[in-house]
Amino acid sequence: MFHSPGCHEVRVRVGGGVAEVHRVLVVEDYGFDVVNTFRANMAMHGIEGVENKTPREVCMELARRGLMSEANCGDWVSLRVFEGVRYGHAQVGRREYEEFIRGLYS
Repeated sequence: MFHSPGCHEVRVRVGGGVAEVHRVLVVEDYGFDVVNTFRANMAMHGIEGVENKTPREVCMELARRGLMSEANCGDWVSLRVFEGVRYGHAQVGRREYEEFIRGLYS
């Protein structure tokens, strides 16, 4: 069905109009995608060099920009998953990956 990784959009047309739109995320390597997605998300918010900052520094920068509360830093699942993959070389399954993605948008 999908021949390459990425975010694909599936549209259902009924009578010439779009009835439903669904996004399907195709991932070959969860760990690789966690690192790249986290970096891209931080860069989108103007935070570069994530690898050279402590998790607390990343979170504090997001808090300074009003994107999250400093109090939520310890509970931020996306940061914990990123740390586990990037620094702990942890394996990530589908469940953790989905939590990571949801955490970026909550």
